[in-house]
Parts: sequence; structure tokens; C-alpha cells
Amino acid sequence: MSASPEVSAHLSLLGLGGALANVGAPPDPVSFNVFSLLGNRRSMSGSLIGGIREPQEILDFCAEPGSVPKSR
Repeated sequence: MSASPEVSAHLSLLGLGGALANVGAPPDPVSFNVFSLLGNRRSMSGSLIGGIREPQEILDFCAEPGSVPKSR
């Protein structure tokens, strides 16, 4: 979300235990009702990492034949 988001509207789209991941920083401060997280076990996280090139490299790697998830 790089534009000034309406966080409450995005959070309302999440189901029980859903997560909202924010990549990048909006230009203005963000406010929302914290009870929209607590009452439904929702979470919100954020990261400033990456530009256009890094996500494209990840998508290209994931699209390669034989690329599968790895678990321990």
C-alpha cells in the first residue's frame, strides 16, 4: 500500500486469523481501530524492503520448473 490507505477497510476483508502485510510506507500516518485486530485474531505487519527488481527476481525464481516449497 503506497497510497494513503483506509486500513480499517482492508482489515475488514480479512477472515478470522487473517494477516495484512504492508510493503512500503504510506506518505501519511495511518490510524485504525485496534479492536479490528484483537477481536478477530488478525495481524498486521510491514516491511520497507525491496523495490520492483527484488520481487520480480523472487517471482521469476518461483516460476522456474522444479521450484517447490521447502519445510523442515
